[in-house]
Amino acid sequence: MHEYFQMPAIASFVYMAYWVVCGAYVIFVLSAVFMSRAYRDRIHRGTWLHVMEGWALVAALWVAGVWAHHIAVTADRDWSAATPLPSMLRVAAVAYWILAPAALAALAVMVITTIVRVSPPPRSVRT
Repeated sequence: MHEYFQMPAIASFVYMAYWVVCGAYVIFVLSAVFMSRAYRDRIHRGTWLHVMEGWALVAALWVAGVWAHHIAVTADRDWSAATPLPSMLRVAAVAYWILAPAALAALAVMVITTIVRVSPPPRSVRT
């Protein structure tokens, strides 16, 4: 978060819980891939279009995150601390920190999903 834009304690707690939820989802997907044949079968029954849709979501999250980071960096460079915090800088900082956990989790999940989809399917799913 920007040094002049401080989060209240409850917001910090919620943000940490958000990180935990995103991390738990990645762990869930990873454990499901290793422990559940039905989950792997479901990935293999899906089409490559589903995989491409997932990667499109990852790309959208990362583009939005990069945009927010760029706005935050350029606005911070042009802003003097003597004036109030510009709203665009505030929006960019909040957007970046909200998108970061989801973007990282989505990237990890899609890497796992793509690896499973590329691997040979179990005999029960082969056509």
